[in-house]
Amino acid sequence: MRLLRNGVGHVFDLALHVIVGVCVSIPDRQTNRSVLDEGARFGMKSISHPRRNAMLGKIQLSLNRQLMLWLATVFLSLTSMPSMGATPMVSSGSAHNCAVLSSGAVQCWGYNFYGQLGNATTTNSPTPVTAVGVTTAIAVAAGSSHSCAVLSGGGVQCWGRNSTGQLGNGTSTASATPVGGSGLSTAVLVAAGGSHTCAMLSSGLLRCWGANSTGQLGNGTTTSSSAPVSTTGISSAIGLAAGSNHTCAVLSSGAVQCWGFNFYGQLGNGVTTSSSSPVTVTGVTNAKAVSTGTYHTCAATNAGAVQCWGYNSNGQLGNGTAINSTTAVTAAGVSGATSVSAGSSHTCAVLGSGAAQCWGYNSFGQLGNGAVSGASSPSPVAAINTARQVSAGGSHYCAVLGSGTVQCWGYNIDGQLGNGGTGNSSSPVLVTGISNATSVSSGYSHNCALLSTGAVQCWGYNGSGQLGNGLTVDSYIPVTVSGISNAIAVVAGQNHSCALLSGGTVKCWGSNSLGQLGNGSTVTSVIPVTVNGVANASALAAAYGHTCALLTSGAVQCWGYNTDGQLGNATNVNSTNAVSATGIASAKSISAGFSHTCAALTGGTVQCWGYNLNGQLGNGNTTSSNVPVNVTGISNGAAVAVGQHSCALLNDGAVQCWSHNSYGQLGNGTTTNSLTPVAVSGVSSASSIAVSSSGSCAVLSSGAVSCWGDDSNGQLGSGRAFNYSAGAVVSGSGQGALNLFTPSTPSSLTLSGPATVQSAGRANLTATGRFTDGTVRTVTPVWTSSNPAVATVSAAGVLSAGSVTTDTLVTLTATLIDSGVTVESTLKVTITSTPAALSSVTLAGASSVQSGGQMRLTLNAQYSDGSTRAVSATGYTFSNASLGSVNAKGVLTVATVNSDTVLTVTAAYSEGGISKSAGLSVNISATPAVLSRLTLIGARGTLASGQTLSLLAEGVYADGSRKAVTATWQATGSAATISATGVLTAKAVTEETPSVVTATYTEAGITVSAQYQVIVQATEVATPVLAEVETTGTRSDFGLSIWTSLTPTTGAMTTGSSARLKSGFQVAATSPVSYKLFVVAVIPGGGILPSTTIFMLNRNSEWQFAGFPIAEYLAGVADNSFQLVQIFDHLDANLISGTKIYIGYGITDTEMLSSGRFRMVYQVQ
Repeated sequence: MRLLRNGVGHVFDLALHVIVGVCVSIPDRQTNRSVLDEGARFGMKSISHPRRNAMLGKIQLSLNRQLMLWLATVFLSLTSMPSMGATPMVSSGSAHNCAVLSSGAVQCWGYNFYGQLGNATTTNSPTPVTAVGVTTAIAVAAGSSHSCAVLSGGGVQCWGRNSTGQLGNGTSTASATPVGGSGLSTAVLVAAGGSHTCAMLSSGLLRCWGANSTGQLGNGTTTSSSAPVSTTGISSAIGLAAGSNHTCAVLSSGAVQCWGFNFYGQLGNGVTTSSSSPVTVTGVTNAKAVSTGTYHTCAATNAGAVQCWGYNSNGQLGNGTAINSTTAVTAAGVSGATSVSAGSSHTCAVLGSGAAQCWGYNSFGQLGNGAVSGASSPSPVAAINTARQVSAGGSHYCAVLGSGTVQCWGYNIDGQLGNGGTGNSSSPVLVTGISNATSVSSGYSHNCALLSTGAVQCWGYNGSGQLGNGLTVDSYIPVTVSGISNAIAVVAGQNHSCALLSGGTVKCWGSNSLGQLGNGSTVTSVIPVTVNGVANASALAAAYGHTCALLTSGAVQCWGYNTDGQLGNATNVNSTNAVSATGIASAKSISAGFSHTCAALTGGTVQCWGYNLNGQLGNGNTTSSNVPVNVTGISNGAAVAVGQHSCALLNDGAVQCWSHNSYGQLGNGTTTNSLTPVAVSGVSSASSIAVSSSGSCAVLSSGAVSCWGDDSNGQLGSGRAFNYSAGAVVSGSGQGALNLFTPSTPSSLTLSGPATVQSAGRANLTATGRFTDGTVRTVTPVWTSSNPAVATVSAAGVLSAGSVTTDTLVTLTATLIDSGVTVESTLKVTITSTPAALSSVTLAGASSVQSGGQMRLTLNAQYSDGSTRAVSATGYTFSNASLGSVNAKGVLTVATVNSDTVLTVTAAYSEGGISKSAGLSVNISATPAVLSRLTLIGARGTLASGQTLSLLAEGVYADGSRKAVTATWQATGSAATISATGVLTAKAVTEETPSVVTATYTEAGITVSAQYQVIVQATEVATPVLAEVETTGTRSDFGLSIWTSLTPTTGAMTTGSSARLKSGFQVAATSPVSYKLFVVAVIPGGGILPSTTIFMLNRNSEWQFAGFPIAEYLAGVADNSFQLVQIFDHLDANLISGTKIYIGYGITDTEMLSSGRFRMVYQVQ
């Protein structure tokens, strides 16, 4: 599923992919036990979709990205953005829009899960639909998930979400049609915020209703109200705007007053203290309109200027900085403004000339200036504009055929195969609409083709504008790159693209955060920009964050990311302009990998430079180099191609490869890495080569294509992951060819795997298909089990056994559907109650971590029956004890170093009298990583009155590491307070009351925040289940993980303590008690689901409908061991409010329920 789809019938499909979907928050006041017992009353049948759920994380991200991209497109289609302070003809909410027609009707379009379009459905609509029964509207406002209209008679009608009474009809019941009941009769203007609404009356008074946790109703309290209440002290309002959690009004005097949430200074009164009564904005005296964003506010003045205040990390205040301001600052370069509109993190003003100017966050093109990066000063809104060779992408390949058409195969979630769909294909498919291609280049998730006319067309993922058509909307078919008509070559990098023009100049487009576009800036561009200083290029190469050009002189110039020396200029400093690779003067071929670059020289040698931890440079060692070094043993090289590994085409048609080989991508029939080149087996007549992240392909002189390496997404043209030697993809003759024209069909299916698997163990199963063209290859079937409680199989073919007390036989059925043909096969496996003997362990983790950083290690045990399972180490040792330590959760913390240092970590494990150990070498990098997000640790989902909790913050970095940092803290509402050092104190309450904690941290000019909601209870609900919550990011980009454990039989963890500091716990196999771990999500009714619905996380990490027996997440869990449960990441929490996550431990599900051994661990705000 790539896009959010319309129709209630798709709700359950969506919920299976995203744990908490989109839901209305309806407090149920149920105890832990009664909520879980709902499942028994529902009696739901367990339904699982393993094939689709295998891509859970990708789909979660994809859904959020698609929604945002779609909204950006809607925004860009509007000629201007009116102020919420003036009566608008159109109003944009979080994910929907509404417009008043001249007839008095209201039409809305967009997201409709809560009925916010008002057409009596909850079906999304990409085109306007009419709000039922509204015929006399004079104004409309679209909030986060609800909408309101002012009628000509002064009444107000609202529709959509109503969880906090924002519809104003005295209830908290959502409505998909307009409802009245507010009692207002003289309203002239309405403003809809995150979860509250305000109306301006003809008298200048204000009435507000809905959520009030931060005082956004302005009545001096923080008590929510489902009916209108009077805003204190305002009697002369002429304009009104409602933000996420704050509200502002323009007074007849020209002053502006605001109230509500103020953590970022969005109230404009010089402080950051929230206020439940209106306060005056400092420095604004002649305003005529006001507009509120998520955390910032702007006013248009009678002089035509725009003044803004509040949050400014994306330059949304428009004053040329990214510094928050608690008082009004003037947006630079804006004059003649007639209205202003503040979005979530960007701002737009309409000028008297009819033009528009926008500034702030722009990753989705919301500034309309043809770029997708921020601008801290206003910029004009621009019009929206719309080979016999193989190329390797991230997990797909494309080939240009003799006819000029292009065919692609492999991974297709972003439409990178170009056939109009998003289904992976293990057989080549025709790219739609291209008939005159001369070459093709594949990036990670997009492709570009050079046409015989000199034009360039691209397709696939477009989140950074890498398709070059002026948009950031993905395209499943080719679109034309703007302004390119004389290209002679094209390359696609990770998220950017470049074209070589006939005059020798280069133009690039797409992501530019690392300077990879080479135009002297780091501003992303959705249309081509000229690379500075390159005038006589003859070839190009593009990678993750850098780009290189081969000049006609034989020199090489590179630009962009250079942390590992991949630019080759003897430095490790990024460059936004082209720099020369040291000592290269006779190159004839170049290729750029993730963090390294290689060139084939005219003398036949090959030189490489950049990252070398895995031998990518081919010089026999693992030392990175920021200047070119010779690849060992190659003297007749003709061309070079690199990805995460490297390959060279020799003059005699042979191919040699080196570095990573875990998928057989070196093509020598092994999976052993090599620091020097090895010969690819069976290839002797290659004419060109292409390398992906973990695979390789060669075009043979016959015109056939031979591929080897990773096949997990069909990228070899044959099926699932398998290690191939070159030429053996299609047949055993050593001269097999990839069929680019006629896909074959399966004729039989063979399954292999262990005959027995121990209780709670895991094992890999393999499915091999025989096809009508005589080939035999590994494939990806759909698996079902005769007894899911005893054993299930994931989409990746991993068998997960449950806990059994007697040996139990299960029948596993695999079904393969390919090219319309279905074949099936079965495999019988006995799940044994007797533990298998430990045979070995493996330690896994990142190969590099920044100085002073942290990363998680994973220890897996392998057993005599072939099964595996994750275990906890009995101890760790280090090559240098002063350089690292590992806590009970397997988190490695490394010391601060001044130069890159290798640390070897060894984990020991014992079970059943057998002891094993495994080591991992980690490079401690002295180069600081870039801060990307913030995580709160040590949190709990609930606190009882009077309890305290010490929260900590950790920065999340681009290299995947984390570090403890010192953040600033704030807690909203009256239920809890937090100190400057992060000590959270729960106040006395009479009922469950939420409080939201926000932490903010700045490093090297980058500011990140994280939020966490705690439910304060009057009294503590006793439970032996301990759960430490980790939240990452804020509501718009939110991640949730739970470290859980059961109060151990020894060394019990005290309530409120941080599990991160605990050590010495036993592992499951030696624990006196073995439990099943259950994870349940409860989605409240009233939103996308008509009634409360429960989902369970099963052993394959797939979410399924609730049923009994409850599917366990883990089996064989000790009562004194930690378990990490990753709930979700990169989700928009505005869409998942009210969902509750429960975790329980039991010998069986019924024993878990009867014992009370479960708890609600988190409620999404």
